[in-house]
Amino acid sequence: MASTNLQRVIDAWKIFDGAGTPRELRAAHEALMTPYPAEPDIESQPVDAGGVNAEWITAPNARADRFAVYLHGGGFVMASVDTHRGLMGRISRSAEARVLGVNYRLAPEFPYPAALEDATAAYKWLIANGAKASDVVIAGDSAGGGLVLSMLVALRKAAHPMAAAAVCLSPWVDMEATGDSMTTKAAIDPVVQREGPS
Repeated sequence: MASTNLQRVIDAWKIFDGAGTPRELRAAHEALMTPYPAEPDIESQPVDAGGVNAEWITAPNARADRFAVYLHGGGFVMASVDTHRGLMGRISRSAEARVLGVNYRLAPEFPYPAALEDATAAYKWLIANGAKASDVVIAGDSAGGGLVLSMLVALRKAAHPMAAAAVCLSPWVDMEATGDSMTTKAAIDPVVQREGPS
């Protein structure tokens, strides 16, 4: 029997039933996240981060010299800064950092390596505009968490200054869905299934 909180997630995720196209998945995800906006004192400011659509998410206590680059989840197909603004606002407040939320290009319109190129470009833009790599953390959830790891490899390969730390929240790193848990946990995982979006 699922816990009460897990059952809430399972019930909420039913909003995706019948959503198959990228447009339908995106609309369902937007509707799912609507009840979780940023708190009223969180400021958001759109920014062109080296040619990449991004947004500064800033809590009142954020320091001017502390940064997080945040890469949202959504299976590389859905979600955006809009769906993750509440989470980024909480990160800004807890870390006392300005959060650069990156609206990387989504598949299938923009296949690999578009998301990686955008994430890396936004980080490089931040460093080029005065942030010290030692004052930057790169973070992301799900597909964004996997993108964090790809980004670290790309930055190291290019001999670019590395961020102080990386945080991956439930990262999607098994792109072929071949791990045992795809089968052993299928009956209890309300979100990630081998047949559907991750």
